[in-house]
Amino acid sequence: MIHTADKAIASLEIPPEEKRPATTAALVVLSLQQDQVYATTAHIGDSRIYLLRSEALQRLTEDNGYFPFAVRRGIITKEASRQIEQAERASDLSPEEQAHFARRHQITCAVGWSDFPRIQTRSLALVPGDTLVVCTDGVHDNLTDHEIATVLHQSDENKAQRLVSAAYQRSQQMHFRAKPDDITAIVVSYS
Repeated sequence: MIHTADKAIASLEIPPEEKRPATTAALVVLSLQQDQVYATTAHIGDSRIYLLRSEALQRLTEDNGYFPFAVRRGIITKEASRQIEQAERASDLSPEEQAHFARRHQITCAVGWSDFPRIQTRSLALVPGDTLVVCTDGVHDNLTDHEIATVLHQSDENKAQRLVSAAYQRSQQMHFRAKPDDITAIVVSYS
């Protein structure tokens, strides 16, 4: 599906003065195989898929963005990129780290650019109680992973709406992490 969308967007005839359209994609397919539920993910860009299992929130995708690029190039370490990307206040970062933080919105590939080396995929067995979150960067740029987990633990109902509301409220504030952007979330709980 991602390759088909990429080819369709890339084949559009766009006047030279216009910017080529592109998008990020994060997909989850749930399947049942021999009484076991699996989640298979596919991903391009900086939309993310998270797994909340027990109390721990983990990313199932790695952004195609500035931080992984900077780590691959040896500009910063993986530990430093995580600390910078998850900062809650500017005062938590040095001026150099703030410069890296300011580049967090930059992506290195998208559907429609036909430049991704491979589509990230993953399959994992789910256990009862697992929660999957698919969200755009408007959610995870405005909220830290800790804040996302906190929202998910608050209630069993309307988790997606709560995430979107929290991210939107942050985007409207004079806050270090505030970023006006598309804010979308899908939350699926397996019980």
